[in-house]
Amino acid sequence: MRCRKSFIQRNSLTIHMRIHTEEKPYECPYPGGGKRFADVDTFQTASMPPF
Repeated sequence: MRCRKSFIQRNSLTIHMRIHTEEKPYECPYPGGGKRFADVDTFQTASMPPF
């Protein structure tokens, strides 16, 4: 099955393609974090230091 989504901005396509490729280029910088994220917004939210 082929994905038929279309995007105006190229960056949106790049982020969407990570769903299909399972690429997760952003990694939590904290020791023991070990989580990886496909988009920078989720990465920034999840990698905020705990209070």
